Amino acid sequence: MRPTCIALLVLYTCWRRQVRAALLAFYAVPMFYFMFSTARQQLVMAEDWADYFRATDALGAAFLLDVPDEEMLSRIWPVRIEREERVAFLRKNGLAMFHESRASWIGKSVADLLRSSRIRPVHRRN
Repeated sequence: MRPTCIALLVLYTCWRRQVRAALLAFYAVPMFYFMFSTARQQLVMAEDWADYFRATDALGAAFLLDVPDEEMLSRIWPVRIEREERVAFLRKNGLAMFHESRASWIGKSVADLLRSSRIRPVHRRN
C-alpha cells in the first residue's frame, strides 16, 4: 500500500508542477503496477481492519457489561488487576466507552430507554 501512496504523491506533484507527459507516464506505470498488483492484498487488509474494529467494539461492550471473558479481555490489558483498576477509573470519570449513552443502559428496560431518547416506538394498528 505504501508504494501506491508514494506513486500517487509523485503523480500529483508532477501534475501540479506541469511536468512533461513523458516523465508523468514514467511514474504512472509503477503507480498502476503497485495499485493493481496488490489488489488481493489490499482486500485482505481491508477485511483485517474490519475484523479489528468489530472486535474492538465487542470488547468495549464487554467492558460496559462486565463480561467475565478473561481470554479476550487479556488481549487488551494482560494484567487483570491493572485492567480492572483502569476500567473502574474510566467508568467513574465517564471516559472512553463509558462516555457513550449506552453505558447507562444497564439495568434499564427498553421502554425507559425509548422514553429518554429521540427514538420513538412505532405503533402499528392491525
